[in-house]
Formats: sequence, structure tokens, C-alpha cells
Amino acid sequence: MNSLIVDKINLFLLILSFGVAYLIPFELLLISYAFLGPLHYLTEISWLHDRKYFTLLPGDPIYLTVGSFIILFAGAAVLPNSVELVWILLLIAFCTAFIRTVWSRLLIISLGLLLLLPWLGSTSSYATAVLIPTVVHVYLFTIAFMIFGALKAKSVLGFINSALFFLGGILLFALPQLNLQIFQPM
Repeated sequence: MNSLIVDKINLFLLILSFGVAYLIPFELLLISYAFLGPLHYLTEISWLHDRKYFTLLPGDPIYLTVGSFIILFAGAAVLPNSVELVWILLLIAFCTAFIRTVWSRLLIISLGLLLLLPWLGSTSSYATAVLIPTVVHVYLFTIAFMIFGALKAKSVLGFINSALFFLGGILLFALPQLNLQIFQPM
């Protein structure tokens, strides 16, 4: 299948997705979290493994996994309302992807936490900590992969699809909510 056909299919699916997201946003979010998210991650694991999880040192994937469990579960036990532990994990993930030496990593994590300290505890910090690993991550990475694919295929329609995806996400926030609520509360 050539890239023009794939881009046309993607354009159709993009328009369909925006229509569904506008009509039933809550239900689509539930379906995405319950089914599409786990399926995406199941297919992504081997891809990430082949790329050494985009980390610099051989032990980094293990440190990230164990560290994530310790920080999130032990941290949540000590600070049950602190979803902001995500910030620590993001700093650690940044360091494993871009910084090679342990001392430089510790310095960056320490400086990052010092810069975040005045902001922690605020509503915007909490909301951002919740949205970054979910909506923002998916939205920005999808745009990046779409642009990369358009560049690789030299596809004008691919760039149009990328722009529509970006603008459509913003437009869905700007439009008045319709929400048909297919699943009515009892």
C-alpha cells in the first residue's frame, strides 16, 4: 500500500475520530483508557526494547522500572495525595535518555526538584502531573510521529494530516461541549 492511500485512510480516520470525540468525549476517553491504551502499549514494548528504551546506559531500563514502582507505590503510601511524584519520574526519565554520568544525573534531578518546589502543591502542578503522562504525552508524540512519517514519505497530505490533528485537538477544547452521553447515569 503506497503512502498516498495510507494518508487518505488516515485523513478519513482523523475526521471520524474528531467527530466521535466531539459527540461522545467521555465515552471515547473511557474506551481509549480501557482498550486502546493497553493495546498500544502491548505493541510498543517490543519496539521500545529494540531501541533500548531510549536510554544511555545498559542498566537504565531496570532502574527506571524499579524506581517507578518504588516512587509511585511507596511514595503514594507515604503521600497518598501526591500525584506530583510524576515530576520525579519525569526528571529521572529525562536523565536516563540524555545524561550519561550518574553525578550529572543527580545534579539535574536535584536542580529540577529545587525549581519545581515552589510550584508543587498547586492546582496547576497537580493537573499537569496528571495530564503529562496521559493526554499531553499521547498528543505530542502522535504529532511528532505523524510529522516524522510525512517527512520520511515526503507526503504533502501527511503534513496536512499532522496540521489537522494539531488544530483539531485545540479546536475540540475551543468548541462548546455537545456530549450526547450515551451511557446515562442511573
